[in-house]
Order: sequence, then C-alpha cells, then structure tokens
Amino acid sequence: MFPIKLLYTIIKNPIIGLEGIGYGLDIHKNTIPKVYQVYLATDTKKVYYCEVEGIWIEYTDEDTIQQQKVFSYEGDAIVGEEIIDGLYFKSDVKITKITLFSRRAPTGLDLKVDLLSNGIEQNKVSKLSNGSRFEETDIVGHIYTTIDRFGLKIIQIGSILPGTSLLIVIHYEEVI
Repeated sequence: MFPIKLLYTIIKNPIIGLEGIGYGLDIHKNTIPKVYQVYLATDTKKVYYCEVEGIWIEYTDEDTIQQQKVFSYEGDAIVGEEIIDGLYFKSDVKITKITLFSRRAPTGLDLKVDLLSNGIEQNKVSKLSNGSRFEETDIVGHIYTTIDRFGLKIIQIGSILPGTSLLIVIHYEEVI
C-alpha cells in the first residue's frame, strides 16, 4: 500500500479509538530498503506504521518523548561488522528498546547486535532469534550523554544462514 494512501486511511478511520490530533509521513530515503514511517498522534500517544519490504508493521509509544532512529545494513550479516559508530545525540538519551528486522532470517543460531559507546561493546544485546525476521528487545538503563559516541555492532550471526539485510530501530527518550 502506498504510504500517502495509508496516511489518508489512518486520518479518515482512526485506529484504536485515537482522535487524530496530528499525523505525518517520514521517508528515510538513505536506508536500504527505503523505510516509510507513518504516524498518527494524539497528545499522549503515537501509533507508527513502518513499511519494510512491503510489510507494514504497527507499533506504539506510550509517551510522545519516545523517539526512534532507523539504521540499515545491506547484505549478509558479518560478525564484528559495525553497523554505525560515530553518532552523537543532541541531548542525553536513554535507550529503551531495539527492534530488529531481517529480509532473510538467521538460521542455526540467533543474530545478535550490541550497543557501542565510544567504540566499546556495552553488553546491551538485541537478538533476532533463529528463524525469526522481526524481534524487539527491551534495553534497561543505558544512557548516552552528548559526548558519548553511539554505535551498533554485529556480535553473532546464524550458523547456517547469517541473516540478511537488517533494519534496526533504536527507541530512545530524552533524559530530563
């Protein structure tokens, strides 16, 4: 479904009883595959719809201060490969969750991604279970200050199929 049509459908027929106070369409053009994220917002909640490989996924935030950053990794996953290293947040943030999507699921073993802080693994591991294409992992108590360099690193791949073309959504909120 084309994102604009989906956005119109959301506004015309609010989902789960939300009154449509705000709405929008974000297109992350620099990701492979291209990511469309549509949202419907009220003063207390946003409902997001993200298109990945032709599949629309719905997720919500209970608080409007929740934010996301989306990263992509094309090709077969490789142990030790850094997906990103060198992002600085504009304010202090707490990572709350990591969502992993894969075009082709890892098989044999789970695929695992760890957070990096200033290039050092933090043992805050998100996993994509053996045979799964989508999984969310709650992250407890990891804060990045404005001087901490954020990164992501693949630390384990499937032993038969490694997992292919990853999309990683980092959920975070500002520390007040």
